[in-house]
Amino acid sequence: MAPTTVENASADLIWEVVKNNHAFLKKQRGVSQSFSFERFNLKGVNNRRYSGFSSDNGVDVSAKDNQIVVTTRNGAQKFHPNKAVTSESLPRSRRAARSAGAIAKKQRSGLEQAAQLRTAQLLASLKPVKTRRAAAAKTEA
Repeated sequence: MAPTTVENASADLIWEVVKNNHAFLKKQRGVSQSFSFERFNLKGVNNRRYSGFSSDNGVDVSAKDNQIVVTTRNGAQKFHPNKAVTSESLPRSRRAARSAGAIAKKQRSGLEQAAQLRTAQLLASLKPVKTRRAAAAKTEA
């Protein structure tokens, strides 16, 4: 009998194996929600819907060199790793969130809003922080 590899295992089986224990899982005391920080997980939640492990198609939004990078994974090309993952850089603008949402909608329609939210969060984090000036000291008259 041939050994089972990830390529020929179903997405449901992969999720059942990794849902309670994997390297990217973060659990906290007093918090019922588990978080997961693997690639292609837009919300960072340990959930079947947003999991980057178990789905063939995926979308990931990240920041690199002051730009937003939207990475997509095509499940039809999973046996060709060089073709399976494509990246697209978006400029830092107001339209970046809309563009990321459109790309996510083409891949998996349920991830459009999550991609837009993640892009907006990354754009806010890329903004330069304004320095506060110290208030002038009051003089007594």
